[in-house]
Amino acid sequence: MSHRATTFACALLLILAACGDDEAATTTAAAETTTTTPAATTTLAATTTLPAETTTIPDTTMTLGTGPLVDPFDGSSPAVPFGVTDFDFSTPGFLLVSSPADSSTGDGSSITYFGTYPHLFRDGVMTMRFRPGETTTARYALFLWSSVDWSSYTQVAVADNGATTVIGVAPGVLNTQTVLTAPDGTFDPAGFNELRVEAFDGTLNVFLNDVALGEVIDPAPLHEGVFGFSLIVFDVGSSMTLDEFTAQPESS
Repeated sequence: MSHRATTFACALLLILAACGDDEAATTTAAAETTTTTPAATTTLAATTTLPAETTTIPDTTMTLGTGPLVDPFDGSSPAVPFGVTDFDFSTPGFLLVSSPADSSTGDGSSITYFGTYPHLFRDGVMTMRFRPGETTTARYALFLWSSVDWSSYTQVAVADNGATTVIGVAPGVLNTQTVLTAPDGTFDPAGFNELRVEAFDGTLNVFLNDVALGEVIDPAPLHEGVFGFSLIVFDVGSSMTLDEFTAQPESS
């Protein structure tokens, strides 16, 4: 595995491991309506622990044009898998991402499995329709504005209680974390959910199943880059099923 992927996977592992206790995280209480006040942003210490697996990340230079990228997972995907041997398309129209049976999780640490698309994204709307697996400690995430060397990126991750965490990573600065709390009943632990992120001028507006969770301003200084989806695993057997992933860039 290359040093660049190692840096990316490491940042994901330890950031989310550090935030695995949702009750300990700083959160914003949900309002009675479908919107909430954005949560406060906190800083997290950088980490240097190396993950167990590494992989080579290709150079990505194609910018996503005005047309949308729509991935229906109809037996294939333009996304490139990392951390897993291959994607599972055994159910037509869906992609299963899961942790191997020999995964060394369960001790409080996490492992991230992800796919990245061969495009760059700046302003626009990104959505991920997913169903969680049977375990209750995984995180289901999309990421955007990642540098090719993974030294800077923004990640939006949903926990099994619906709490959604926006994490910003950048070199030379402390990582940022903003936790947005979903109103009760927003998240469906047994069915499909839609995570939508509206990204414009460095600001994110986050929606879960069409419920506005809040706004996060400048989670990371990079506002254009690679994007994709990820499963953050804390227990063996964690998984998520993706129904569709879309990226709609802002029209010129």
